[in-house]
Amino acid sequence: MPAAFAMFTWQMARKHGGFAMQTVHLPSKGTGVAGRDDPTTSAMVLDMAPVHFGPDAHGRSNVAHILTMPVTSAKIESMSTEQVAELEIRVAVHAALADPARLTIVDTLTVGDISPSELSALLCMPSNLVSHHVNVLEAVGIVARTPSEGDRRRTYLRLVPGSLRDVATRPPRRAPRLLFICTANSARSHLAAALWRGASPVPAASAGTRPAHQIDPRAIAAAERHGLSLRRLRPRAIDDVHIDGDVVVTVCDRAHEELAPLADIHWSVPDPVEIGSDAAFDRAFDDLTRRVGDLAPLVTKPRPEVRK
Repeated sequence: MPAAFAMFTWQMARKHGGFAMQTVHLPSKGTGVAGRDDPTTSAMVLDMAPVHFGPDAHGRSNVAHILTMPVTSAKIESMSTEQVAELEIRVAVHAALADPARLTIVDTLTVGDISPSELSALLCMPSNLVSHHVNVLEAVGIVARTPSEGDRRRTYLRLVPGSLRDVATRPPRRAPRLLFICTANSARSHLAAALWRGASPVPAASAGTRPAHQIDPRAIAAAERHGLSLRRLRPRAIDDVHIDGDVVVTVCDRAHEELAPLADIHWSVPDPVEIGSDAAFDRAFDDLTRRVGDLAPLVTKPRPEVRK
């Protein structure tokens, strides 16, 4: 290791008061980074400061500890309290992502939602360790939990919209076609496919695990309010639509829990049909619009086969 770098440890607080230790490297004395010397070692000690993010969904206070140094920059000292608070939050977000497991979790959630048990299986990681990493991400406002509309004992993890706007995302995935699936293929899956066709050159289709007789008229009306038409479409069964190579996106918790091995991506979108109001369909449309917009840049067509 170059002499200009010294080893030290730092702590990030769990939401429930526990601590996880991690070793990192930062420039030591003489490299232009402000800090205080530890007389017992050759390293420089940086202080831990709590950043408060307000209560979570359960009413508990969210606190994340971040590395801080004595402020020696005139520019930082001249910032307003709001600017400093925003800077501290960004530092906490980047600190939370400075772990391979947590970065992998975020990469996974970039394209869709996942339950903690599915995440544990995907990462081959004990559930208590997954819980710790999720708590860290939840504390800094990157991850949120929503209950399943199918199995009420299950929750799904999802990225908080806009929480990673300053952070680079995962590389693109190649797919010949996306297949959006819900239970009845009467609302969400058709809306998702229609939105996808307008956002990506990668083809899209939709299907249902138990298709209805017709598309819900309120879904047709919601689509038309936003300049899309579903009038010539009809619900179809998965077996009639699915082809090899499809990237399957479930937009319904019940369909996902029924097709878990088949689903590549899951979006936990509340069912507007159960509520029945125009506002519920518009909320579903807005949710799908955001998710399609987030996913479309990450999916590209397969490379053409090169003939020998």
